[in-house]
Amino acid sequence: MEIGDESLPEPPRPLCFMKDELVEDGFTVDQFMSRCRGRATLETMRMDLGLYFNTIKSALIELINQDYADFVSLSGNLVGTDKAVENVRGPLQNLKSEFVKVQVALDEAVEAIQAKMSQRKAIGCKRRLLEQIVSVSESVTKIERLIKAQQDLGAETSSDHLIERIATEFNCLMFSVAQCSRHKFIETIQPRIARIERGLFDTLERMFNSNLASSDLHELKQCLRTYATINKRDVVERLFRTGVVKPFMEKAIRMTALSSHPRGLEGVYERALEFVSSRCASLLDLTCPSGGGHLGLPRGGGGSGHFSGDDFVHGYDFLVNAVWPELVASIEKELSTIFAPGDPDSFHRNYLVSMAFLASFESQCRSRESMERLREHDSYKKFINKWSLSVYYQIRFQEIGGYFEESLDDPFSKSNPGSEFHLAVTSRLWQCLQSCWSTEIFLQSLAHRFWKLTLQLLSRLTTWLHDLISGEIAIDSLVLLVIDIGLLEAELPSFFVAVAGPKLAFLGDRAQEFINGGCVVATYEALSARVPVISETIIDQLGNKCMQYLEPTQTIPRLYRHTNRETPAKASAFVGDTFRPLSMFGKFPESCKKEWTQKTVYVVTERYATMASDLLSSVKKTEESLLRLKRGRRSGAAAATTTSSTGMTDDNKIRLQIYLDVQEFKNQVVALGVSLDNLPPLTELLLLVEAARNTALSSSSSSSSSSLQ
Repeated sequence: MEIGDESLPEPPRPLCFMKDELVEDGFTVDQFMSRCRGRATLETMRMDLGLYFNTIKSALIELINQDYADFVSLSGNLVGTDKAVENVRGPLQNLKSEFVKVQVALDEAVEAIQAKMSQRKAIGCKRRLLEQIVSVSESVTKIERLIKAQQDLGAETSSDHLIERIATEFNCLMFSVAQCSRHKFIETIQPRIARIERGLFDTLERMFNSNLASSDLHELKQCLRTYATINKRDVVERLFRTGVVKPFMEKAIRMTALSSHPRGLEGVYERALEFVSSRCASLLDLTCPSGGGHLGLPRGGGGSGHFSGDDFVHGYDFLVNAVWPELVASIEKELSTIFAPGDPDSFHRNYLVSMAFLASFESQCRSRESMERLREHDSYKKFINKWSLSVYYQIRFQEIGGYFEESLDDPFSKSNPGSEFHLAVTSRLWQCLQSCWSTEIFLQSLAHRFWKLTLQLLSRLTTWLHDLISGEIAIDSLVLLVIDIGLLEAELPSFFVAVAGPKLAFLGDRAQEFINGGCVVATYEALSARVPVISETIIDQLGNKCMQYLEPTQTIPRLYRHTNRETPAKASAFVGDTFRPLSMFGKFPESCKKEWTQKTVYVVTERYATMASDLLSSVKKTEESLLRLKRGRRSGAAAATTTSSTGMTDDNKIRLQIYLDVQEFKNQVVALGVSLDNLPPLTELLLLVEAARNTALSSSSSSSSSSLQ
């Protein structure tokens, strides 16, 4: 066995434990004892552990004996090692000292170099600062010389090229000033720079106004380029807004203009669009190279068509930064009443006109980027948010929803003439659905809300129908209601496609998801589910009314018992009126008439069959009782039935009368067009009364023969 081998020696005999248990990971004495207690007693465990201990001790001694020679020679091999180590220690320490000296020298050299570099860097910064200061001084002097030259030429003969040179130099000057803005020299020269700036801006402003008024596109383009050179595009846009746009808007966008123009708000917006097409055309032609073709939109108006792409001045957007903000500001100040939702009709009209104007204004943008800037502009968002669409919808919701709720106070009143529906409740519902999508009420921005209101109206009708059945409603009203629901179910699919569909077309493919979605299907199903319930109520009430005509059937026994009435030869008069309540179906659609007639006849037949069967059973029981009573007496005087001259007893007369009545009932059913094959109760009743008739005739014949004998 070798040292380090994890295997243990085999015991001389089997033990109460496995040797591998002693080297398991997580070995504990408690667990070991617990396992062994189940196999052997404590004494056996003590003996086995002692035996195995001796085995392990013997194996250890054997292992030491095997490697004893190596242990003995180990100390001999280390003789002289200390002396060798001392011989090497001295040279190594000397080498270490030399390395330390070299490192110190290198660190000192690096520090000296870094100090020199920092010094040179500081000198370079000062040199560049001085160069910038010199550049500022030279630029100021040069610009002042150019301005004097420009002044010598005079205002009428001033050169645009000279102004552009001044602007270019001024741009360089401002760059240099920015590089050394904290130097005292800049504070000293700042007044001269300010005079240059004021003079340059005044000159450019005069040039811009002059060229804009004269419509000199080349000079105007040069002026715009000069502004762009000094990075002051916002200045000229603001100048155009305050000097041109604002005066026009103050005259055009006024309440007096709104009331005086024959086309009202639409006319005011047209004047604003004309301003863009006329007064802004030159600037747009010079600053918007894309043209209307980029968007597929009409261009804003005239202008020079001979400019190439390189001739345009980029970076300007007068339409977005000058015209639109001033236009919105004027509308908010002078025409704020157009945003008021208190009058929903006026609000609806103003909103549509304003959105159409907004679309037309967007079409004046010469590029997609310009349109995107317009829609992201704060004044654009502010204009959109001024329209209180939620308030408008609440007003319309109350109008439409309230109008329908009013109809539920008297839902079964007749609809107005001309309506395809019969009752006020369904007629008004249809009017409300139409109103949700009418051009006078619907707004595309509120499409989702009007869609929801449409489903809410249909859901409200379904809920009302559910609660309706618990009350007492006249049959004719229920019949009209079922017919109207059928009309509504037939009209709704085409309504969603033809009326709501075009208004949802802006949603693209999602429009079909709305129209054919689960909400609409659920609405159809909920509405359709109420019709059978109402129909059952109608049929039940009709059955009750029909049965009222058959109630005299219960009095037939009283007509013949002890009355010596003649043998019946025809049906009772009341049977012919049994189905009189069904006459109200005459004016209704054939599909409804046929269904309700068949179901009502079936219900009445079931009830009448039960009534007739019970009556015949009662007659038979009475007859048997009288016969038993007759046998118990020797004299027949106590019998409760009599026999007529024809030999027909009272009970048989009753049977015969019931037979005749049932036959007449059958004739009434046939006259209504109801097949007897669909009326098992009537078939069974006919067989029953046929047997009763045969019994009556047979008994009558026997009685006659007995009398003759």
